[in-house]
Amino acid sequence: MIYKLKRRFIVSTLIATLMAPAAMLWTHVALAAVGTFDDSVVINKTSDTYTWMGIEGASLYWWYLNNNYQVNGAPANAFTIENDNGFEPFTIEQDSPQNLLYLDSNGRIGVNTNVPAVDLHVIGGGGAGTVNQVFQLESAGAPQQIFKRNGVDEAIWFFAMTGDDQFKVSFNGTGKVEAKFFQNGNLNIAGALTQNSDRDSKQSIVEVDNKTVLEKVVSLPISTWEYKAETGVTHLGPMAQDFHKAFGLGSTPKGISSVDTAGVALAAIKGLNEVVQAKDKELSELKAELAELRDMVYALSARDMVVMN
Repeated sequence: MIYKLKRRFIVSTLIATLMAPAAMLWTHVALAAVGTFDDSVVINKTSDTYTWMGIEGASLYWWYLNNNYQVNGAPANAFTIENDNGFEPFTIEQDSPQNLLYLDSNGRIGVNTNVPAVDLHVIGGGGAGTVNQVFQLESAGAPQQIFKRNGVDEAIWFFAMTGDDQFKVSFNGTGKVEAKFFQNGNLNIAGALTQNSDRDSKQSIVEVDNKTVLEKVVSLPISTWEYKAETGVTHLGPMAQDFHKAFGLGSTPKGISSVDTAGVALAAIKGLNEVVQAKDKELSELKAELAELRDMVYALSARDMVVMN
């Protein structure tokens, strides 16, 4: 093992344990100029395939700082920290990018950034338009992520994968699951689903002909069916393609928004009401005409009786 001290450094003190019991190797190094960088101590070992430095504790427990220690799957030329049990809890590969892990003076952690804006700021790789997995939570059991308001033990949200690979959202203390996502795309919620329908958030507002909507609903095929991913559970409704062809609503011909089905249903009901009102009016007019004819018949009958007498 060779210790190299560059010529620009001034080594003022190198004291062994006898003179400074708190340190096995102590160096005081002054740089030639402020802002320059040189090695204070270089550990170079060329006889073996890797270089290491050991740190021994009072109980003879060792930690090792290794370079190119290709054990337990560590890649070549990686820097690893190994404990006395042979485990390597920390590894940095040779070609790791700049600022892969950065801790600022406020205690914030940056991954791939040296200006973390929040407590944990992660910037993923990949270019624009690409799909990049930034975060993965994995566990041999059921992984769970907890959101808790600091200092309030009761204010806790749980986001978890269940044992049957479903995803659930629950709040502490309610005794129920507030939302549950299934692998087949189903979603169960414990309360009401409220969708935005604020007038101020809308544009291109056009009144519809309710009777025209009613006619399209009447001609719309309605069937019972099952989802292929949910065998044995029967549903009733139109096919998305037929609904989209009839009304041209929504962003895709393969799905139906509940906002659109509700709107179509309400317009059809209003259209049906208009038809009923028109029929009621026509019926009232027919009743009035019938009453007038009946009165005429009664009058003629009475006149005929007078003549006969």
